[in-house]
Amino acid sequence: MVELHSRSLLYEIWLLSASTQMILDRLGAPTGVSADETAVLATLRFTGGASQKQISELTSMRRSTLSMMLGRLERAGLASRTTNPLDARSRIFAITAKGDQVLDILEESIFRIEGAYGAEAAMKWEDSVSAIRRLREEILRYGKAEITRAVP
Repeated sequence: MVELHSRSLLYEIWLLSASTQMILDRLGAPTGVSADETAVLATLRFTGGASQKQISELTSMRRSTLSMMLGRLERAGLASRTTNPLDARSRIFAITAKGDQVLDILEESIFRIEGAYGAEAAMKWEDSVSAIRRLREEILRYGKAEITRAVP
């Protein structure tokens, strides 16, 4: 493996993201579920159901991308769509029993990877998750401020 020596935090985060995407795409290939679809299914499970707008806000995915993805998950029987009882113009998406089964299969591998990392890392698994969550929030906050400043 070629070793890159970067002094850029954002570049290292991008490499981590790209590596994670590749791993999840390969793990999901036998089930026909991509890394992004895995993230959407996990979001639906964690939220108990969400609108396309909410999923977009939680995952940072574009709504146009989500529209196609949710349609595919629905056609595959992995997600379902109902009318939002609070706003008839909006739809609520939920994970189906079949989607739960597929996500369970993927999570087994994901948890083995995380367990192997946790066994060797100096930080507890929960501390690692918290640190990454804080880092994501701060990078988004500073990034939005920079975009506002840089884009007229």
